[in-house]
Amino acid sequence: MPMTQEEATELANRFLTSSKQFLVAATRAERMEVVDVSFEHSTIPAIACYAFAIELGLKAIYITEKKRKIRGHELDCLFCKLSSRSKEVIESAVTIPAYPRYSTLRTFMDFLEDHSKAFENWRYACESENDLAADSTFLHALAKQVQRTASDLLS
Repeated sequence: MPMTQEEATELANRFLTSSKQFLVAATRAERMEVVDVSFEHSTIPAIACYAFAIELGLKAIYITEKKRKIRGHELDCLFCKLSSRSKEVIESAVTIPAYPRYSTLRTFMDFLEDHSKAFENWRYACESENDLAADSTFLHALAKQVQRTASDLLS
């Protein structure tokens, strides 16, 4: 059901605020600390929080643009529902990691699809029978740009 501009702006701002809080949590969880005589960090919560920050930010953009709510966790599906302009702004601003292990040039959408279910997969990492992989540098950069885009739309 469509909402008024005022309702959409209020809801989108709440989503953006939550997105920013999850990005702070992700950044803190990913920090390396020395505890006793070993290094510790919390990779699983960090990846789940990065992914959720991105999800909430994408939803803030969608709500602002379409004046309606959207459901789902898959980042690529949420991204594809945004306006062409928002997709272009986000995609052009996020640097794609280049690693020697990739034999072919990988695109933004390749990385987004690789991380599409990061929130679902990483929050239940203990149940996974498969090895999980995520690029926290990409997720951090994407979360920051999604938040920037949402903020610009809301200002």
